[in-house]
Amino acid sequence: MSQKPQVPARLTCVLMSEVHFHADMHGRYSVRVALTDEDRRRRHQFAAYFKEAMRVANYVRSNGDLDVPTLARMSSVHDSLLRRWIQEDGDPSLENLRKVAPALGLPPRDLFVASGLVLPGEVGLDGEPEPPQAPPTPEERILADNILSDADKEALIHTLQALRERRKNPEEPRRRKQA
Repeated sequence: MSQKPQVPARLTCVLMSEVHFHADMHGRYSVRVALTDEDRRRRHQFAAYFKEAMRVANYVRSNGDLDVPTLARMSSVHDSLLRRWIQEDGDPSLENLRKVAPALGLPPRDLFVASGLVLPGEVGLDGEPEPPQAPPTPEERILADNILSDADKEALIHTLQALRERRKNPEEPRRRKQA
């Protein structure tokens, strides 16, 4: 029994979608593509992956909303296009994903696979790309260090917290004591 060859999701999207031709009362024609359930699922998964990548890369405003304009400036991809991806209303191109990847700190191939434009095997992945993960915090890195003693770890974390507090509440600069 022979196996069916795998077709990239982008092609299945075009092949599985229904195309509707519509003429309005003025005789103008338009083409509408009805998305299949598979297309909707793929767009939903990519939107979730893309939103998480934006959060991990710190494209988040103080109110918790995603900072699309900043990502648009950093990647040279129009913000309306990025919003369409987030709202599951559009399919990205390889060119635009290639522009966005460095701004998100991700390899382009992860975005290619997450978007469904290529299969994991086509770009050397064994499976789906790992979800974006934030780098460890300084505190996590200190706690994971096997060389430092527990007392040293505690002192370093206390110093970090004090420095952060000082940055939040700047005081007059302290002068060194003259000897």
